[in-house]
Amino acid sequence: MPDGDIVHSRLRRRYQKPYKWLCEGTASSDECTRALLEKLMQAIQSG
Repeated sequence: MPDGDIVHSRLRRRYQKPYKWLCEGTASSDECTRALLEKLMQAIQSG
């Protein structure tokens, strides 16, 4: 990350990767959205 790998401390671990991609700009917005939706579905299914 350009800001020295600062990770948002309030995000759960499962959301760190999409957040990192978004901050770094390494993935397209579609890829970030897909990854985030995948993690949200997992969270909903796990309860």
